[in-house]
Amino acid sequence: MKDDIQAKICVGKYVLSSINSGIPTTRTRSIPVPTCSVSGIPVEHDCFRPVGAPPGQKWLDPNNTSGQNSSAWKATYFLATIFPTLLATIFAILWKIMNTHATSLEPFHRMSRHNGSPMVGSILRNYEGFNSLRGLLPFLTTCLMYGTSLVAPLASEAWKLGLVGRCASDESRGCSAVLQAVPQVVRTLETALAIIILLMILLAIGSRSWSTGVVADPRSILGIATLCHAPDLLKTIASIPAHMSLKDIRRWARVMTLWLPPTPESGIILSGNPVEHFKFSAKTRRPQNPVSRTITSLVIFTCCLTGLDVLIIYYRLTSGDTSFERFMSSQSFGPRFIFSLAGTGICFGWGRIFRVTTLLAPYLTMVPTPRDTNCPKARSSILLPYATDPYTSLLPTILLSKQHKHLFLFSSVTLATILSDFFPLLLSAIPFSRTTTFISHLVCSWLSVAILTFMVIVIIFLIITLKSSSMEILSNEGIDVKILRDVPIFGILKILSRPGSDGFVTALAMVEGLERMGTREREKLVEVAERRYCLVEGAVQVQDSESMVVERVVVESK
Repeated sequence: MKDDIQAKICVGKYVLSSINSGIPTTRTRSIPVPTCSVSGIPVEHDCFRPVGAPPGQKWLDPNNTSGQNSSAWKATYFLATIFPTLLATIFAILWKIMNTHATSLEPFHRMSRHNGSPMVGSILRNYEGFNSLRGLLPFLTTCLMYGTSLVAPLASEAWKLGLVGRCASDESRGCSAVLQAVPQVVRTLETALAIIILLMILLAIGSRSWSTGVVADPRSILGIATLCHAPDLLKTIASIPAHMSLKDIRRWARVMTLWLPPTPESGIILSGNPVEHFKFSAKTRRPQNPVSRTITSLVIFTCCLTGLDVLIIYYRLTSGDTSFERFMSSQSFGPRFIFSLAGTGICFGWGRIFRVTTLLAPYLTMVPTPRDTNCPKARSSILLPYATDPYTSLLPTILLSKQHKHLFLFSSVTLATILSDFFPLLLSAIPFSRTTTFISHLVCSWLSVAILTFMVIVIIFLIITLKSSSMEILSNEGIDVKILRDVPIFGILKILSRPGSDGFVTALAMVEGLERMGTREREKLVEVAERRYCLVEGAVQVQDSESMVVERVVVESK
């Protein structure tokens, strides 16, 4: 009897010491080990369900593996989990920037050809999205932009850490971490990269004879104004009725040609006459908020961001044996790829928001409101580009945010767009993987939550701005916001073609002599003039900043 009691005591001490030391014990029918399931992962402990995703001991810990916490292990971990997705993300960013410049400069390239270009194929055409099929460089850069964006989700699954040794299927204790490749995903990635290389070769060949035909960057109100010296151009555009839709304008101008000659003094030359006896479409345009569709899209996008934010918080702070958590904790192909793909979708969504806000930024700062009647300076108005990339515009918009409240919002949109480019990398570390460290999971989870919350706040303020009185004043001034958004060059020419009123002088008179200058020289000369610019009755007007007297301003070239 005494021997039996001592034997049971010894067995109990062995089991307790084994559990405390982390040494796995062999399960037998006589000594059952209680098991609970946490987020779909079985965990050996007392049946108390903790809060959160799989606990820290289930994630990769170099101290618990038979690999050692060395610099070689850290390099292997970086190469397997961070470097492929980071490299693919940076590669995609470069092509997004190139696509922005290729699509926005394509109309000037077409007008600079020897025989010019039809108006419907230059200033009345947008080369983004499916319209990129109409131009070689826009099409190639668009394909490269979408192709490289899909590389990031594939790269997150192509290379990973593999565990070698004796360890359970749901944890890493007792195994060594080694760099491994997934053959099927790597082959798919190789095929995608081969196509990308082929497109890059075609782009290099096609860009050899590609030219914009201008000396300075024309993508601003001032830049367009320097190219419209010919009186027939503005006179013809001024004759277009305000109620005419973009579809009717294209039909009306289908036989007209625009030519941008090599001599910058000539500007854009118009040839041909509009269609005679033109009949408008039977379907008339219904008066509506010009940005109503944009606001609807922003609301839907906000709901998606909020849903993803809640989903990450739910996965981080709750636990259970649900189908969602079993999927998130599975070690098969899927969770990391889907989350990286969601990050790619967020990138494109913010890219579209950035383009819309960049197009509207100059006009929202120039329109006077009952609360703010001050006119902005050149840097915050006529020099703001209507097409640019977020990386080159972030610092200027931050520096200018003190001059106008709308520019602070636009700088926030720019920052959110840049942060969205790295979302595939952040989101790929959220699903459970026994080859991901717990600290990486925590950092990426809460950083994603913080950025998503920031994005939602920015979009809410952007929606408020689009529904504010500024947009209503723009419409009352006779400015077609839809045309400015769809065909910005034509929209700017339409504004410049409007006559001045109340003694103000339109922006066209002030840009004489600037057509032969470079971009920086031209901007510096205009800024030194210390003038302010407003939208009055739909025209860009010049105002003296010191005496507040309206006068005719002519800037002569040096």
